[in-house]
Amino acid sequence: MIDLVKLLLVAGDGGNGRVSFYRAKFITKGGPDGGYGGNGGDIIFVGDKHTSTLKHLAGVTEIVADKGGHGGKKKMHGADAEPIFVKVPVGTTLWSIAENDLAKRRRTGISLSRPFSKNEVRFETYEVERETISPSERDVAGLDHVYDENALDQDFKIKNLNINDVTKEKLVEITEDGQEVVVCQGGFGGRGNIAFKNSRNTTPMEAEYGTQGERRVVLVELKLLANVGLVGFPNAGKSTLISKITKANPKIANYPFTTLEPHLGILETAGGRELIIADIPGLVEGASEGKGLGFSFLRHVEACQVLLFVLALEESVIFDESVSLSQKAEQLWSEYQTLKNELGQYGEAMLTKPHFIGLNKVDLYSQELRGEIEKLFAQKGEKFEFFSGFTGEKLDKIGTILVRLVDEYI
Repeated sequence: MIDLVKLLLVAGDGGNGRVSFYRAKFITKGGPDGGYGGNGGDIIFVGDKHTSTLKHLAGVTEIVADKGGHGGKKKMHGADAEPIFVKVPVGTTLWSIAENDLAKRRRTGISLSRPFSKNEVRFETYEVERETISPSERDVAGLDHVYDENALDQDFKIKNLNINDVTKEKLVEITEDGQEVVVCQGGFGGRGNIAFKNSRNTTPMEAEYGTQGERRVVLVELKLLANVGLVGFPNAGKSTLISKITKANPKIANYPFTTLEPHLGILETAGGRELIIADIPGLVEGASEGKGLGFSFLRHVEACQVLLFVLALEESVIFDESVSLSQKAEQLWSEYQTLKNELGQYGEAMLTKPHFIGLNKVDLYSQELRGEIEKLFAQKGEKFEFFSGFTGEKLDKIGTILVRLVDEYI
């Protein structure tokens, strides 16, 4: 699943205004008629409920919008460049790791909630000796503000990147279908010399350059937006659970990493409530250091409102008489502590989320084993409930508990 990409975004510069004078038969000294330049193209990100990954951006390194057309003779206005629309899933966050000065001014001044107006940017004038001479080229400002030099390196690797280690500035989070955000605004077209005519300057030889468009290097990060995230080791039974309590259809098999991509399902309650449940691929010890499926899916856990830790003993352990009941219970507790540690290593805020523990495969546990597990988890002060994804035992209660947790979060 593609859920993190790096892009160079370059909005189009505005077109230059024109210095020209009206010429016609028998009219050799007409007044100024230089047209205005056109506006450069914006780069607009759009939330799209039909887009579920960033796969369409895989392999894309830059998105460059067209420049506005230059003004022409006879008051001809330069063409405005078309905007570029980039569809992304709902739940996408954009981070800036470098930007030019204009982009920083908008981000820190008025935010990305709206574009600049013309009177909020500075235009530069140019002057020519004859109307047939084109204006000199300006030096185009680059990425004036760099927040993470390493992230700009050509060898910068997205795979297994812990985004928390990157120095960055948050731009925007796409939270709704159809939401549009101008991430890089195109430049404005400059005025032609017709705008500079007055009683004291009847033959103006000056006009304006178009303003520069915004430039940014961004990280585009997708986090699945869900009410509940299922967290557990491979083969704990998360996929079976989500398939039973929702209409999701994940791949289910008896081997590790059956789930390689997050799955979403909707839990429909008797009262008409709908909760979005995310089946997060199995974590392993060291995931916070990039092992297993690593950082790729820890970021999805971060976006969930509440967490359900799904724990289960392997059948080989359950029926191993050489392992005592207390040791089996301790193994479950140890798994829970490992999962919490991985979440905490990735981000301490993960440990503050409301959570509950679901103990799967109760249909295989003896009454004595259940009693030992209950005693240990109660001593530790953790709330838990047994269930069976196979037989469906107590799945209704698990659903009720999740609804209550989400209500408490809200």
